[in-house]
Amino acid sequence: MPNSANFEQQTHLMHQRLITPVFILISFLFFPLLAQQPDVERAQIQQWASWVDSLREATNRSHYKRSRYWHSKLDSSLKSSVPDSLKISYFNESGDYFFNIRRVKEAKTYYKKGDQLAKKLKDTAQMIEAGGGYANALSVSGNYLQSLKKYRGVLKLLHAQKNLTSYNGVLLNMAFSHKALSQYDSALAKMKRATLYFDSTENNRNLGVVLNNMGELYRENLQNPRRAIQHYRKSLRNYRKADYKHGVAQVYHNLSVTYLDSGALDSALDYCQASLELRQEMGAGGSMASNYYALGEIYREKGRYPKAEENYHRALDLATRNQMAEGIYYSYNGLSELYRDWGKPEAQEKTLEKSLKAAQKLERLNLLQESYDKLYQFQLKRQDSTEALGHLQDYLKVYDSLQRATSSEELQRMRAEYESMITQAENKALRDKQNLQKEVIQNQRLLLIVALIAGVLLLLLLLFLVRLSGQRKRALAKYEESQSELADQLRVIRQQKEELDETNRLKDQILSVLAHDLRSPLSSISSLLGTLSAQEITREELQKMTGYLKNEIDVSLRTLQDILQWARLQMSEQPQEPQKIHLESKLKEVLEVYQANIRAKEILTNVHVHALPYLLLNPVQLQSMVGNLLSNAIKFSPPKGRLWIYSGQREGQPFLAIRDQGQGMNETVIQKLEANGRIGTQEGTRGEKGTGIGLRIVQDFIQSVGGKLRFENHPEGGTIAQLFFPPEVIPDSSRTQNPSNPAN
Repeated sequence: MPNSANFEQQTHLMHQRLITPVFILISFLFFPLLAQQPDVERAQIQQWASWVDSLREATNRSHYKRSRYWHSKLDSSLKSSVPDSLKISYFNESGDYFFNIRRVKEAKTYYKKGDQLAKKLKDTAQMIEAGGGYANALSVSGNYLQSLKKYRGVLKLLHAQKNLTSYNGVLLNMAFSHKALSQYDSALAKMKRATLYFDSTENNRNLGVVLNNMGELYRENLQNPRRAIQHYRKSLRNYRKADYKHGVAQVYHNLSVTYLDSGALDSALDYCQASLELRQEMGAGGSMASNYYALGEIYREKGRYPKAEENYHRALDLATRNQMAEGIYYSYNGLSELYRDWGKPEAQEKTLEKSLKAAQKLERLNLLQESYDKLYQFQLKRQDSTEALGHLQDYLKVYDSLQRATSSEELQRMRAEYESMITQAENKALRDKQNLQKEVIQNQRLLLIVALIAGVLLLLLLLFLVRLSGQRKRALAKYEESQSELADQLRVIRQQKEELDETNRLKDQILSVLAHDLRSPLSSISSLLGTLSAQEITREELQKMTGYLKNEIDVSLRTLQDILQWARLQMSEQPQEPQKIHLESKLKEVLEVYQANIRAKEILTNVHVHALPYLLLNPVQLQSMVGNLLSNAIKFSPPKGRLWIYSGQREGQPFLAIRDQGQGMNETVIQKLEANGRIGTQEGTRGEKGTGIGLRIVQDFIQSVGGKLRFENHPEGGTIAQLFFPPEVIPDSSRTQNPSNPAN
């Protein structure tokens, strides 16, 4: 489910600009010019100025359809006779309009024109306005280093004017660029500085803006919803003091999104409706699209599909009428997920294709990747391999481009950190140089004093010896300090060497696992391909061997995927964030992968997980754990046996269990499995061979989330493999009380 906060950024400025719009009355600006113009031309300029006012008003009210109309009139009637000061206002307002509807490329063009013309006229106020807008556009388009450089130029102009209100507003905008570069400490520092100023000046509206954006930082980047809600509520109090209804509506929406993410659907619905009612009262226009989208998400989570469909279409209508391309994408994306849950594959396919077209229009790599992946999964489920393969190829192309873009962003972040370190080092060197100059001056004064009081040579010599002794002590202290620093550096080097040795050990371990556990299936594939090329075979034999080849390849791929996931865990790589998983759907996906093995042994499966319908886990790790346990259960099940998969809670701790009807295992084997998840490979009931890494991967994954792997023999025969999870993996809405065990 896409985060509806992304959709909110489509309908309002992501960087809420605090620079007070500088618009001097047209009549005072142009009176000397108008007095010299013919009446007709003077009337045309006055009309053009009124159109600029209309464009500003429509954009501020989020009436983007009207904004498009006034911008078209202004653009088509722009003449060289229009005064440059009025042209700057037109460029800035056009930049604001395109920025609001996320056409950042056009926004940068207009802001840049306004900035250049303002510099030509040496109009400081307009330079601040255009420069701030241009910096915002650079930040949104990913040019974070350039945006920070532009922001610093605007800060110099504001500092010269002693405009502290706008100065702190620019600090807030700079915080967004720092946030995009993952410099969260710098972002928070600038936000807190702006908070202190607006609080001291009792500027409640701007204080509300800063607190609201701090809440967004805690929710989106620091994953701290509790702190986010605290800042939202503080922002709400200040907006109410300032009687700023638009800000109140925005905070209501952000609270709704926060509660939706945490599964508190009733609270999310209340805040979303409050935001929508307030925006309807203000006539907010396009911004209401985000509310309707959020309502669609909430009703879909509640299972009220007709109500969800109605609100998604309302959001789509507003986004279409206001040319909000990102809003159009998320509306179709929400509809596709609704139709998937609703069981309407034809409607789901249509909305997925429309969502792809919207993503292509936006030229956003992450949205294109998401669209191709969903179409691939959809076609794969329909068993349309041709279409699925085409979407997979498109997905891989976008994935490569996205990886390159991500590398570029990381390079920008590292470059920003490097420049910051260089600046700090230069400042330190400058301070050291100043201290050295002071010391030199002091020594020169000492020599002058010695020359002036030559008559008291003995006293001067005594003073000199005392000072020399002090200098010697200081030199000795500096020497000891330098020795201490060298010792510290040596300790750091030794620590780095130990870390490098540990990294090499992990690399060798991973390569060893890959060499050991992929050799057998790859050898089988090689042998089978040699047989195919060495002799003629019948069609029936070819089909049988092809099926066997596909099974070996599938085993190899699954093994490789598990090993790579396990390797990332061993390398202490940051795991993906947990997601709310519908357990029954996920188990069906895993069972589908092993259907060939299940059918081969004619095994009857029984899934009963209604006692624990949802879990908060990494979906890839959950699929790997269940897949490995299920593979072992199939491997050791007798032909025409049964498998049970069930879930529940035991003494408040959730678990997922898989039971087979095999021969069971002795206590020594169970103790080894629970200790390290590995006892070597064993053949199954039909001679199946394993890789030997599966249970080790399960053990590492379950321990990484704070859980445990347990085995026990069933009294009626067979083994029960149980995954015990920590209580926090259960969403509040999914908690039950000690359900019955369907496998008993």
